Amino acid sequence: MKMSLFVSWLKRVIPPLLAAFGSNVKRLFMPEARPALAEDLRKVGVTAIGIGLVGTIVDSVNIARGDALLVLLFGVIIWVFGVWMSTLSPSKE
Repeated sequence: MKMSLFVSWLKRVIPPLLAAFGSNVKRLFMPEARPALAEDLRKVGVTAIGIGLVGTIVDSVNIARGDALLVLLFGVIIWVFGVWMSTLSPSKE
């Protein structure tokens, strides 16, 4: 009995949430939002690169060297994607 109430509640709640999430994701990739998104991706990428470098160089028991290199690699990928997105956006100059 309780499970069927929960399932019916989920069927009512999930579709509006997915619709709202989908419209926000579409808005995120609009041409007007690209410069801000590109800048944020570059910032996140540089931060991840710094964390990966510190984790690689500093000997610690808290982070393994392989994990630090993985964070460094993802940071480079995110940063490159941010730089690529900034080339797609038209300049305001």
